[in-house]
Amino acid sequence: MNERHLSIDEIASIRNKYWIKQDNLYREQHSDKEIPMESEPSDEESDLSIVIYDDKQHYIDLNNNIYEITECNQIGKLVDKK
Repeated sequence: MNERHLSIDEIASIRNKYWIKQDNLYREQHSDKEIPMESEPSDEESDLSIVIYDDKQHYIDLNNNIYEITECNQIGKLVDKK
C-alpha cells in the first residue's frame, strides 16, 4: 500500500469525506443550534478515509489498516495492521 501514489483528486476526496463526517458529528452534538447546510462537493469514492489515531490524522483502508499521512499527503508507513 505504501508504494501507492495518491492523485490530488483522491487526496481531496479523502479529506472531503473526513470533513463531512466531522460536520455531521458536530451537527448531532449541537442539534439545538441552527447551522446552515452547505452543499457537499461531489467526491470520487476512495478506499481510504481519515481517522484520528494517537492524536494525529492517519489514513485507514477498507481492511482497517492504519497508515501515516506524509507531509505531501501520501500514504506513509503502516502503523496498525488488522
